[in-house]
Amino acid sequence: MLKRFLSYYRPHKRLFAMDMAASLAVSLMGVFYPIITRLMLSDLIPNRRYRLVVVYGLCLLLIYFVRMLLNFFIQYQGHMMGVQMQAQMRSDLFAHLERLPFSFFDTHETGKIMSRLTNDLTDVSELAHHGPEDLFISAVTILGALAVMFCLRWELALVLLLLLPVLLAVALRRRRQMSAASRAAKQKTGTI
Repeated sequence: MLKRFLSYYRPHKRLFAMDMAASLAVSLMGVFYPIITRLMLSDLIPNRRYRLVVVYGLCLLLIYFVRMLLNFFIQYQGHMMGVQMQAQMRSDLFAHLERLPFSFFDTHETGKIMSRLTNDLTDVSELAHHGPEDLFISAVTILGALAVMFCLRWELALVLLLLLPVLLAVALRRRRQMSAASRAAKQKTGTI
């Protein structure tokens, strides 16, 4: 199943690679932004090095602008890729539905089939383009932030690292609750 899902990325390899490279740049910029701000607040401003404050401030503005452009690229091109993948999946599913015997349609309600086709395909396409980039951005940002914190104050970073499993457990619990609510909503939509 995973192999079949990954095959939908094949026609979009180049765009996917560019999307992931942009995601890496966005996450690294997110790590460097507080480093530069810390340098300005702890060293440059107290030592009255205002010319460097202006230079670093302009650098931060440039980083923010580039990050905004990269986020636009990720959102726009990622959605384009997701829509194209969704169109291919929709075409493949329709071809599969056409090959099914009539007895299948006698035992399955049309509303539920249509609901599954439309809603589930939308969810899958959102996962296809948001899943990898969000996972990648989150992982690089968390690991980068932990690396910077360990360089600055390893004691505080260790406390945060120990709290990370607790946060992960809470997130997984909430995910299960949201999945159950989503499943119930899809069943109601199919019935309607």
